[in-house]
Amino acid sequence: MLPGVEEIPFDRWVAAGNDFIILDNRDGRWTDLAPVLAQRLCHRRLSVGADGLILVESSRKAHVRARFFNPDGTEFNMCMNGTRCVARYALRHVMAPRQMTIETAIGVIEAVVDYRTVHLRFYRIYEIRLHQRLAFRHQAISAHWVQIGDPHLVIPVRDVGSLDLPRLAPAFRFHPDLGPAGANVNFVHVVEPGHIDIRTYERGVEAETLSCGSGCVSTALVLAHLGYRWDTYRFHTQSGSDLLVRLEWDGGTLRAIHLSGEARLVCQGFLIPDAWEYELPRD
Repeated sequence: MLPGVEEIPFDRWVAAGNDFIILDNRDGRWTDLAPVLAQRLCHRRLSVGADGLILVESSRKAHVRARFFNPDGTEFNMCMNGTRCVARYALRHVMAPRQMTIETAIGVIEAVVDYRTVHLRFYRIYEIRLHQRLAFRHQAISAHWVQIGDPHLVIPVRDVGSLDLPRLAPAFRFHPDLGPAGANVNFVHVVEPGHIDIRTYERGVEAETLSCGSGCVSTALVLAHLGYRWDTYRFHTQSGSDLLVRLEWDGGTLRAIHLSGEARLVCQGFLIPDAWEYELPRD
């Protein structure tokens, strides 16, 4: 698979419970291999394990460029938890200053590293469909659909903690009314104004993750369009780490989206062939 490659330098980062393997791809050597590397390196029982693989590349528009790959090998447009990790990675590896810009598939994102906290600011044209009725177990569930780089479904519930997510979420993730792409699924409960509990089932991972920055932003946009315009939306994630979203409005026009949260380096080293040279399990 990788003839002549004896080791791959890597970092492993965690942002509010989302974990990523990050590779330096400024020379382009991993570009064509990224989907296969994501499948093999992100497998939690057979290799290092992660929620995704990130390539950090050179950019003509920003200090660095970030590309995101799911554990199933698919590339997706945006990962806000991953982008915060990229910011600290770029600073640590002297690729960018503390205040930097990061090119992604949805545009250039501004990032400021404040020790372990990273603040993102960006603008993104989004689509939103409120109160979409989805058939589920002989009833209709009201949900809100948001397209912001990748599709997200936001479903209000009374208690996120009591949900049997592994059984419940796939029915919405692959709901036929959402088309072949499906959606990431976010179950949310407003505990009190500005404080929201959230659990997310992610496409490509095909499982619940401990947090999802894009899911938090999508939920904040839904709440704002429903009339709940708070100064800050504080999301309590399954990781125990909070993510803060702030929406910058000019009247009824969204000017910018702000997302703040932790990003931590947990290990770095070298991957050796045993990390990728193995038989993938059968479906």
